[in-house]
Amino acid sequence: MDTTRADLPWSYPAKLLLFGEYAVLDGGVGLACSWPSRGARWVAPLEAAGQGTPDHGKSDHALTDHVHLGPEPRDPEGPDTRREQLNAFVAWLDTQPELVQRCGLDLARLKADLDAGWWLAGDLPAGYGVGSSGVAVAGLVDRYADWNAVGSAEMQARFAALEAHFHGQSSGLDPLVSYLGRARLGGNPRRVWLRYGGSGLPQVVEPKTQPNPQWTLFLLDTGRPRRTEPLVSAFRERRAAEPDYARRLEQELASANTDAVEAFLAGVNAPFAHALERLSRLSLELLEPMVPEALRGLWAEGLEARPLASPFLLKLCGAGGGGYLFAWSANPDAAREALADWPLLEVGRF
Repeated sequence: MDTTRADLPWSYPAKLLLFGEYAVLDGGVGLACSWPSRGARWVAPLEAAGQGTPDHGKSDHALTDHVHLGPEPRDPEGPDTRREQLNAFVAWLDTQPELVQRCGLDLARLKADLDAGWWLAGDLPAGYGVGSSGVAVAGLVDRYADWNAVGSAEMQARFAALEAHFHGQSSGLDPLVSYLGRARLGGNPRRVWLRYGGSGLPQVVEPKTQPNPQWTLFLLDTGRPRRTEPLVSAFRERRAAEPDYARRLEQELASANTDAVEAFLAGVNAPFAHALERLSRLSLELLEPMVPEALRGLWAEGLEARPLASPFLLKLCGAGGGGYLFAWSANPDAAREALADWPLLEVGRF
């Protein structure tokens, strides 16, 4: 296999939380999937090119099948910045010996690899709601720990504790999605779907396959990153201080969110369109601070027509405030024309 190619697949896919961005904070319904077109992968130092890849006593895909040598052209940050980020993570882990032991991390091997020039390349912008910290945690665990015998509840708890380095508080869901969708030996990363809520633990699900997909999902780039923690804190504070607001979140927004998840998984188009329109409208009203001011008018424009006739319906991607927004459309050509002033990425058709 030619390990110098720049088009090798990412080993650890990005995460998209399609529904439930604020509902899942307190155990509500949500639906996430991995996004194999974007993600991260371990990159070997150039010196390894003529010497083979060291195995450090562990055989896994990160060391054998999807290893890149040298620069990674698709990484906008580059090796120096990525190594700084990893070194900061390692420095934090040095202060968490109980967590390192609980997670079974081989910290000595990680440090030796970083000193030798290894780094974790990726094409996910930080602060955009697609799990940039999650892929880093998933990649670290996959390469430097063995979680084959770890149960799902403990796995999510460990991921939450590790990702706390980046966010202060984490559900652990972002790295869990990336880890479950990771590339295995001889294969590529997979699209996996997780439904949150109800049982307490996320469940692996599979949406009903559509012979003629009705919806195209885009990511709209707002051009500005954001930090999750201040947005979530402001949301919690308002909900605690305003009983009427909390009631509407529970009775209206949560209901629309659950209806959208169930209709999407069942593949029933008209109910999904109706639920998506309600969700978009209520998000603009109840979560307005999370909608970038420059896009509020455009968001409202998408709500002027019936859902299946509208060029697009906008929705938060993650915490909102910037980064990416979702643009759902049953008329993708019309969406591209209506949103021509904003960079769009097509995620898929469903």
